[in-house]
Amino acid sequence: MLVLVFCGAALYSDAVLIFTTNSLDPERLSVMELQSAVEDGAMAALFDAGHIVFNAGVVAGNPRLKGPSDRLSMRMAKSGGALFLLEIDLLYEEPETDEEQLNAPSAQYRLYDVMQDTLLTQGSLSPGDVRNREDAGPEELSTALGSAIADHAVSMLRRQGNGEAGDV
Repeated sequence: MLVLVFCGAALYSDAVLIFTTNSLDPERLSVMELQSAVEDGAMAALFDAGHIVFNAGVVAGNPRLKGPSDRLSMRMAKSGGALFLLEIDLLYEEPETDEEQLNAPSAQYRLYDVMQDTLLTQGSLSPGDVRNREDAGPEELSTALGSAIADHAVSMLRRQGNGEAGDV
């Protein structure tokens, strides 16, 4: 019975691939932790809005070729069956020393309709845009950043579903 419910839900949900890139080495532990926090925040918000969500994991680069369809992210979204692609570019300030803690990143994001190969919305957010407490650490801010990006994407998808368009 549970399998039937899950399969039925899958038929009515839109799949979203989250593809994240980093301005610093993605194999660096602190970068991986903050990337995971951003993705966790985005995935939770998209899932709570009723979407099926998956991510690409740690990927080194996503070169901007002629068009979105030529990029690795779009190819992965199409091959994975996603209807939408949420690209998130994380931009970090390089710490002055190796011992210095990495701050939460800023982010530029783009939401694509995979089947139409079109950009639906784009934007950027910084940790200051999502800070809800003065004592929030980098991981908490990164999670909030991912959640805010996904909230913008969900808002756009809802407007698109109602026949509206535009940037969020």
